Amino acid sequence: MRPTKTSTTRDPLQKTASRVLGVATSALDIAVRNLDNVRRVANFLRGRMELEVRPTDVFISSYPRSGTTLTQWVLYLLAHEDQPDPAHLTKVSPWFERSLAIGELTASDLKRFPSPRVFKSHLPREWLPDGARYIYVERDGVDVLVSYFHFYCAYLGFEGTLDDFHRRFMDGRVQYGSWFDPVAGWREHASDPDVSVVG
Repeated sequence: MRPTKTSTTRDPLQKTASRVLGVATSALDIAVRNLDNVRRVANFLRGRMELEVRPTDVFISSYPRSGTTLTQWVLYLLAHEDQPDPAHLTKVSPWFERSLAIGELTASDLKRFPSPRVFKSHLPREWLPDGARYIYVERDGVDVLVSYFHFYCAYLGFEGTLDDFHRRFMDGRVQYGSWFDPVAGWREHASDPDVSVVG
């Protein structure tokens, strides 16, 4: 059997259609990611506005890899020494912005947590609700850099060297941006009566 000739007019059309569909798919993927980001921001803002802050609430904030979780454990155990150990720390001391943003918890859910409530955060003071107490955990920037580098390699697929990561870190091209900005921002609040900066 002789091979049949393929129409040459279809090849360019198919190639063009394939490129157009590829671009459309990429644009749709970006739109879905952006919609998901908008949804998360809206969830966070709704939860933050609806949260009834108690004067006994404590927000522990820091730049990532600075000892937030360790401080969270210490404070939770001191404040709730009669409670059994939780299955996971987030069940008793949630990550404030993340829990609200992904819809894991709502302000109504947080209302059921016993006082004193201890929240983890990586937000600046201005983004946290007023009326609580605040602890900012400040860790040496070099130690944060090294810890963040290992975190990026282990969990975020970073394959560069420590020097490569150092450049990104200094430029603020990492999650949560520059280490210098939040540290400076929280230092400005260090004299506030409801803020303790520890490190």
